[in-house]
Amino acid sequence: MKKNDIQVCDPDLVDGKYSIKDLVDIDHLRMVFEKFSQLTGYTTGFLAYPSMEILIATGWRDVCTKFHRACPASSCHCKGSNVELFKNLRESRQLSIQRCENGMVDGATPIIIRGKCLAFLSTGQALFSEPDLERFKKQASIYGIDEKEYIEALKKVPVVSESHFRRTLDFLSEIAVILAERGLKNLELIESRTHYHNLVEGTPDLVTRVDVNGYFLFVNHAAQEIYGLSPESCIGRRVFDFIHPEDRKSTEAAFKDWLKGGMDVFTHENRMLGADGCVHYLAWSICPEYDEKGKVSGFASTAKDITERRWMEEALRASEFRYRELVNLAVDGILVGSHEGVITEANECMCMLAGKSRDELVGKHISTLFSPDVLNKAPLRFDLLQKGEVVVSERTIIRPDSSAVVVEMRTRMMPDGSYQSIYRDITGRNKAEDEIRRSRQFSDSVINSLPGIFYVIDSNGKLIRVNENFLKVSLYSMEEALSMQVLDFFSADEKEEVACRIKEAFEKGEASVEAGFLSKDGKKTAYYFTGYGARIDNTNLIVGLGIDITDRKKAEADRDKIEEQLRQSQKMQAIGQLAGGIAHDFNNQLMGIMGYAELLYNRLDDPTLRNDAESILRSARRASDLTRDLLAFSRKGKYLNVPVNINKIIEEVISLLEHSIDKRIEIRRVLNASPVMISGDPSQIQNALLNLAINAKDALPSGGEIMFTTEKVSMEDAFLSAEERRKAVRGDYMKICVIDDGIGMDDETKEHLFEPFFTTKQPGKGTGMGLASVYGTIKVHKGAIRVDSNLGEGTVFSLFFPLVGDKSEPAGSETVQARTIRKSKILLVDDDDEVRTLVSNFLSSFGHEVVTCRDGQEAVDLYRSSWKDIDLVILDMMMPRMNGRDAFFEMKALNKNVKALLISGFSIDGEAQGLLDAGMKGFIQKPFGRKILSQTLGNVL
Repeated sequence: MKKNDIQVCDPDLVDGKYSIKDLVDIDHLRMVFEKFSQLTGYTTGFLAYPSMEILIATGWRDVCTKFHRACPASSCHCKGSNVELFKNLRESRQLSIQRCENGMVDGATPIIIRGKCLAFLSTGQALFSEPDLERFKKQASIYGIDEKEYIEALKKVPVVSESHFRRTLDFLSEIAVILAERGLKNLELIESRTHYHNLVEGTPDLVTRVDVNGYFLFVNHAAQEIYGLSPESCIGRRVFDFIHPEDRKSTEAAFKDWLKGGMDVFTHENRMLGADGCVHYLAWSICPEYDEKGKVSGFASTAKDITERRWMEEALRASEFRYRELVNLAVDGILVGSHEGVITEANECMCMLAGKSRDELVGKHISTLFSPDVLNKAPLRFDLLQKGEVVVSERTIIRPDSSAVVVEMRTRMMPDGSYQSIYRDITGRNKAEDEIRRSRQFSDSVINSLPGIFYVIDSNGKLIRVNENFLKVSLYSMEEALSMQVLDFFSADEKEEVACRIKEAFEKGEASVEAGFLSKDGKKTAYYFTGYGARIDNTNLIVGLGIDITDRKKAEADRDKIEEQLRQSQKMQAIGQLAGGIAHDFNNQLMGIMGYAELLYNRLDDPTLRNDAESILRSARRASDLTRDLLAFSRKGKYLNVPVNINKIIEEVISLLEHSIDKRIEIRRVLNASPVMISGDPSQIQNALLNLAINAKDALPSGGEIMFTTEKVSMEDAFLSAEERRKAVRGDYMKICVIDDGIGMDDETKEHLFEPFFTTKQPGKGTGMGLASVYGTIKVHKGAIRVDSNLGEGTVFSLFFPLVGDKSEPAGSETVQARTIRKSKILLVDDDDEVRTLVSNFLSSFGHEVVTCRDGQEAVDLYRSSWKDIDLVILDMMMPRMNGRDAFFEMKALNKNVKALLISGFSIDGEAQGLLDAGMKGFIQKPFGRKILSQTLGNVL
């Protein structure tokens, strides 16, 4: 089979190096599979991928080996069936069962290591039912094989149930998983050994392993340099044979002492003598190895060649001995005394330090230089001098003028029994050290009082100083922190950016970055880091400070969210004003259409023409419903204000839904709110909830769940921004949620969700006013609405209404008795010619005398001259020159008892309600008919 016949996954070897043959024991596996075939009667096949080499084949049937695979005509069917069998195997424990074109049933499962398929484990060459002999005889004829032998081989093929075959293949899939796990462990072992080998052979140090008797078991390439032998030549030789003869005894003694102790890590320095005669100084680190019983089985060691260092140290000591004497004679005080401590010689510098002449010093005991207090605290140690030690001490010399000088006194016994003392004036040094100490304490105090985390890093990114806040936030000790790189405190996705800013600070002298600071427990905290380049002691450093910006980031996120909500609110308010204006003007047009259609209907006798007039009326009413939705969105629609039981409204909505929606949709309610009364228009609230429920229904084309919930929340939960809260009704709110688990919506849909005429439905399936009217209803009830939705995750609409406590619901409206209307003189004021003419006709038909004006200013002028003759003024609200409001107050100034009726395309809410409160007798919302006008006049007149 060609490699390209199957594409299961990346056909490379694991890490480009290892095939399945490198990772499992093929011979042992073949023995196991042969026993499996003997016990179960099932065949096994173990194929390498991508080569498709058959590594193991046990129990294979003659019908396949002697006929199907041997015959060129049928073997191509075997190859094609193998492609189908293996091509979709992508994951561990995945099974593939195929009936090959030659009639046999085969199954396979993959062996996946590190996400790559390295082999397949297969079984098969079986049947699920008794063979159709005619088919196989025909097949023998087609393939040109001996029919009798072919049928005899076929009879040996086992017939098994599909479930038994699948269980067997399941078992083999578990074997495949075990093989994958074993292969992975072998792969990791190979990698570990490779890593160990690279590490050991890559170091310049000597690395060895010896047994308990000191014989080499392993030695790396450094043996050639140290011992003058190849690593192979060292194996079996004793390590102590290479120790320099002069160091052998002391090394063996030190090693034995270590063995008697706790056997931690043995460190030692000695000389090694190589086979080539070269001597090397080595610094050893040796630790024991233990067998499975906890007994020492050998020792592992590393040794660093310190030959050059030792030569340098010895040369340095010789140089220091020669030259330090000369330097000290020049700059330090020197005294020579007898073994009893009597001064026999003093140089000029010593005389200056003591404040005495040479004659005053010579012959005196050395103790005369110091006060009794100094000697009591630090006696002169002649006993140590006699042992050959150099005695160093810090003392204060009191001069004859009572001044003091602090000296470092270094004394040693000479070969002739005399002593030599060198006195170095360290008064200035002590003052400087005190100053440095105070300066360090001050800088530590300042650094630790900084509000953030302070750090200093070198050019390699290593921390060399941090403050206490750094340790407090990171949860590391000072020792741990100063052993780490600064990038260790940042996550992988931010390391590159932080590294760039560090480089910038070194190059430009300053840089800053916002990043998450990782503490020891994995917690990430948002910080703003600033770093400044500095050069101290000829070393380039970065000195920086990190400030915790968690609260700032949260505040910015909250601010952005509130600003977005405010922008959305302002946009919806602007759209609402536009929609309200359109609806007002449209209502004026509908007023004329509906009015004249009603007049036509009443005057026509021809049934056909009356039907046409009635059709006009129906169309106008539908248009009126559309303007009603627009006015609801703009919060200028007709609006009642009565106590409303929300639970009752929800139950009514659910009752309507249960009789109209798909039976696959389940409706649930969780009504936890108490109290349940709000103030508003029950019809508008019911319509809003019904619109949301229908929207939820449309999001569930295959069924699902719609849930209604209620709960009491605070004003802060309902209004997120300070501006909204300032305008909101104080107190608790009713939160109503309409929830579905449907298709959800994307951000673009949510952006335009409440805009008039926006719809995602097909043409003719919706007007796009449902959610716009819901938005208007919520706003006119001084509430709030929020939507949470993501594609594929359902939708939650949350509505918030001010609670009004436990007010009872209003009683049913009383029947208004018809009143007899007396004939009156009425002043009609409207800027729309059609509306003015129509209403004038209505009034005249009632028997009233009608006077008309085009605007408020004209009406006020007329009313000023003849107000005593006018019984009623009918005013439009929106007019040029002077609107209805101003005209009403001008007339009221002329006649405080003026009777006025307001007509408007807007609702009673807002300005209209204010005019009613100021004394207007009634209000009619356009468009209205003859009957509504008659009823209202009856109430007013």
